[in-house]
Amino acid sequence: MRVARTVVVFLGIAAAAHAQGLYGDDASGDLNSQDYWWAKFDDMMLDLAIKQRQPEGRIGFNLVGSIRRLEELAKQYPKHEGIKKWRERAEAVKAKVDPNADRQKALSPECPWEEPNFAQYWVNLHRAQSAYDAKDYPTALLCIRSVIENYDLLAKPGRMKDYPEDLRQWVHDSKKKSEPLEKNIRDKTGTGTASTAKVIDADVLGGDLNSEDYWVAKFDDMMLAIAVKQKQPEGRIGFNLSQSIRRLADLSIQYPRHEDIRKWKERAEAAMAKLDPQADRRASLGPECPWEESNFAKLWVNQHRAVVLLDAKDYETAQTCMRFALENYEFLLKPGRMKDYPEDLRKWVEESKPESEKLYAKIKEMTGR
Repeated sequence: MRVARTVVVFLGIAAAAHAQGLYGDDASGDLNSQDYWWAKFDDMMLDLAIKQRQPEGRIGFNLVGSIRRLEELAKQYPKHEGIKKWRERAEAVKAKVDPNADRQKALSPECPWEEPNFAQYWVNLHRAQSAYDAKDYPTALLCIRSVIENYDLLAKPGRMKDYPEDLRQWVHDSKKKSEPLEKNIRDKTGTGTASTAKVIDADVLGGDLNSEDYWVAKFDDMMLAIAVKQKQPEGRIGFNLSQSIRRLADLSIQYPRHEDIRKWKERAEAAMAKLDPQADRRASLGPECPWEESNFAKLWVNQHRAVVLLDAKDYETAQTCMRFALENYEFLLKPGRMKDYPEDLRKWVEESKPESEKLYAKIKEMTGR
């Protein structure tokens, strides 16, 4: 296979989002659509994979999902020239792939097509801007939070050492562009640091909440129990608890009588008090403790939150959360991906996927897209 064109890394996070229209009349331009940005990412990565002569079986494997997404987008936006071109190119490349090529042969580390932190960083940074431009501020907030989490992981020393220079440089340069966007989104949504937290509901005593911070806090409490049981490095437990306790401090202000939040906060602070302050915070958690494993964390949080959002009839945000969840199922269910996880966590991922797909179909009926 030959490269048809050069790879374009930065597509401009400040590009204006076009009005999508009831009948998908957009002929060009960027869209406020998660699937649109994943399709654009896939097209960029396809170019890179061919240029690097990556294993064609694995290219074909990735193109199966890409083409399915492009078929759905073509139905939604039948006149969009970019979607049409990406679909034609994907189908043309797939037709050239040897059907007997090994699909299990991994892409090499210089091609981050399947590297979830880079993929989610790229997609969500672009989507955050398009959602902000469309005044879809709740979606923009979800996306920019994912951007922040993934940047911190990508920026660790040596994390991108095998990436092409232009991709590494784009990640570093984009940080400066994303910071003003984050501030604008937080201004519009009224979110910020603990010092700006205000009471949301002083009467709620318990039960699950329609709050992303609530679900992240619940996830942290679950992971703390696993980390302690497994005797994970206490310095790293302390590192994670620092963030957890700050989040719980916010939640305690917002929901001052919520019994679970109070218990989680007490448990986190008690654990923190027992830790050796000199313990190495850089010592990694073992692979059997996915506290810092972004795909598992995002799946767990977004899957649970989507259920609450559906009950609250916030269908648009529920759809965004469930899309995040379904994307992470794809990463986690690859062969061997969860081999070190505790059995109950692996089982939850495997068994929750069919129900999540049904829930997503129900949400799509509600939103009409």
